[in-house]
Amino acid sequence: AIDVLAGGESNVFPVLDALFKVAEEKNYPFEITWCLDNPKQNGLAIDYLLKKHGQSPKLARRDGKVLFLGYNSFRQGLTGAIPRWEEKHPEFKGKDTESSIEFRSTPEGWLLLNSGFRDLEKQFNTPMYFQFGIGGFSPCLPNDKNARSIVDAVSVLSENFDAITSFHGYGPEYDAMAAAVRSKGAEWGQPIMYQYQNLIWSDWKWFSPDGDSMRSEWDGATRNKSTLIQFTTWNDYNEHTNLAPTTTTNYTLIDLTAYFVTLWKTGSAPKPDHDKIYVLYPKYSHELETYPFGSRSRWRNVPSVLEVLTILPSPATVRIPGREETWEAPAGLSWKQIPLKAGPVSVELLRNGKVAASLKSPESVTDSPFREQHDMFCYSTEELRHWKEDFGDASPAPLLRGEYSDDDNDGLPNWFEMYWFGTLGDWSTATAVDPKADPDGDGLTNLQEYLNRTNPTVASVYKPGYVWDFMKIGSRKAAFNPELDACGTPVWYFMHKYSLDIPLIHDGNYWPCERFSWKPDKDVSRAYFAPPYNTPSPSSPAGEFLRTWTVKGEGRDSVITGNQFVMTAGRNALQVLAWCSPISGRVTLELELDPSVSGNIKNEKATLSIEHSRPYRELSKKIFVAGEGLSIRVPDIDVKQGDKLYIVADTAPGNAKRVSVAFKRLTVTLQH
Repeated sequence: AIDVLAGGESNVFPVLDALFKVAEEKNYPFEITWCLDNPKQNGLAIDYLLKKHGQSPKLARRDGKVLFLGYNSFRQGLTGAIPRWEEKHPEFKGKDTESSIEFRSTPEGWLLLNSGFRDLEKQFNTPMYFQFGIGGFSPCLPNDKNARSIVDAVSVLSENFDAITSFHGYGPEYDAMAAAVRSKGAEWGQPIMYQYQNLIWSDWKWFSPDGDSMRSEWDGATRNKSTLIQFTTWNDYNEHTNLAPTTTTNYTLIDLTAYFVTLWKTGSAPKPDHDKIYVLYPKYSHELETYPFGSRSRWRNVPSVLEVLTILPSPATVRIPGREETWEAPAGLSWKQIPLKAGPVSVELLRNGKVAASLKSPESVTDSPFREQHDMFCYSTEELRHWKEDFGDASPAPLLRGEYSDDDNDGLPNWFEMYWFGTLGDWSTATAVDPKADPDGDGLTNLQEYLNRTNPTVASVYKPGYVWDFMKIGSRKAAFNPELDACGTPVWYFMHKYSLDIPLIHDGNYWPCERFSWKPDKDVSRAYFAPPYNTPSPSSPAGEFLRTWTVKGEGRDSVITGNQFVMTAGRNALQVLAWCSPISGRVTLELELDPSVSGNIKNEKATLSIEHSRPYRELSKKIFVAGEGLSIRVPDIDVKQGDKLYIVADTAPGNAKRVSVAFKRLTVTLQH
């Protein structure tokens, strides 16, 4: 099912046509339809589908009706529901009916959502089978103790829809949702999604960076008697939701899916005729910092494991060379997860003391990641067999390369040589660098630069008078956390701290921002950061989105003009900008605040603290009063390499409001 929003008709319609052409000519066992998303385009998309492919045997049907899947189906439902609601409740005419609690959160309103879909059925005079996608339905469930649950909602919706599904987000309720749907005679479509990496918005509460999500969701499909599977791939290669083979997941996920599909459909696991070994793991432990690219999401307490999964015709001993791990694996499917550590990844199966099968993954685990990647790397003993089926005698080289491996064994990983001296992705440049050379003339060899995590093409030299000017990052096209200085060294860190317990303790124990984004748009550059979703707070029991950093542009709750940087502190949240010293020496920190920020109430107060990390101590603390300016200069700060200076925004005692402070100037200068 292709999402009708996947790029506009000039892009989507040709893809639809190509899928029908292949399915018909090859007679492949799949059928095609739309995933209805945007009401403004649904009618156009259905019209095209029925006129061009309405007679195709590969058009997806259910019970003789054309099958349509839904994503955020609430929006399509509104097109028919709102007029019918206002007809029954004239007091809502001329008002914002869609936002009214009476409409959104009552069974009467939910029952009317069917009308937006049946209007499509009438418009095209074609029997249609609609699967309602419950995603995005949370606004219809007000946060109070007497509110109806998502289970209540799907029970009501099942009275008018053929099938109900979700995309993700309601995992603990799936079984109860399925039972409610089946009790009304509708079908339940169990959601399946193996992973989702959106560097800004994804939340690891939904997925695990191993095979646990895969197994639990397929187990749920069997347990709750799902008769449909909503396998959400989106085919977004940058978000790694895709099921199709890639150079990251290879054939592992699609191969394991075949196993679980058979188990779900037949109730019996397929019997293996040979040993199969699979490995699933992230390329690095999630707590590590990346360089030279910073991170946009840093999830604390996310487990990093190496999972070894086997499907065996008979029991065997599993051994992990170099990791001192050995265990007995039974026949059939089994798995074991061990702590992730840097180094090559290989697995051996032993029977009677002899190696019966082995696997060597092309991707090493690194302790020096260069870019943020939270998705799984997967490899198996089945890869080359699948490759040959798809590509014949073509070289399988794309399956045999690892970013963090070292093809020429010179101490420099492939990514380092490609990124700094070649072209990232051009593997002919992965072995072309002399580790003993010093191209930037700073006295450090390429190998030393790699080990130090510094830029081998720019001299890492800081002379007296060097200025780290934070305000200059506002003109950049993209930004990360941390931000680099002109020598390519990470120096600026976006951090925070939040808690229900107040006042918040200033102790230097501040956290990297879990989500971080940078959105330049002409003269607007914004950086957002917030705690994980559903972090409780007094003002919002379900969790609140903390205020934003804003650099040179428009903020969420204030309009900023000129070159400014804004931190907004709340009663339960500190915002922290940290400067991490790349040298040992003496520095001066200077900053100047704008007298006012739109959105502040006059005379509201915030505190601005300058703190030193080692040993932790407070260097300066000033009160900012909305409507007044403030300048701070702290000279003669002795720092050692790795020390941090924290600029901490907090509300003043007794002030429960959020207060924004706008920086006009922020520099750290290396003294003579």
